[in-house]
Amino acid sequence: SAGRMHAPWQGVLRIGRAHALNMRLNPSTRFAKDPLTDRAVDKSCAVIYADASGRVYYFESEAAYSAFMALAEGSTVAGYTPAR
Repeated sequence: SAGRMHAPWQGVLRIGRAHALNMRLNPSTRFAKDPLTDRAVDKSCAVIYADASGRVYYFESEAAYSAFMALAEGSTVAGYTPAR
């Protein structure tokens, strides 16, 4: 519509001038680091895990998530409990 700014990113369309500006000025609204691979991950495409404390982790793939969880212990991931 008139007066709106479109901000496409890798096939995903975000609409709104303020949202587009925020994405350009603050990349953390769109991207996070995968804690296993240390690579930038688009949050809209990521595998997402939140621990019991509310901390959110973003992974580039199911494989990265599984590898991270295989390393997890109570002292490394808040609220972690082993699978039963």
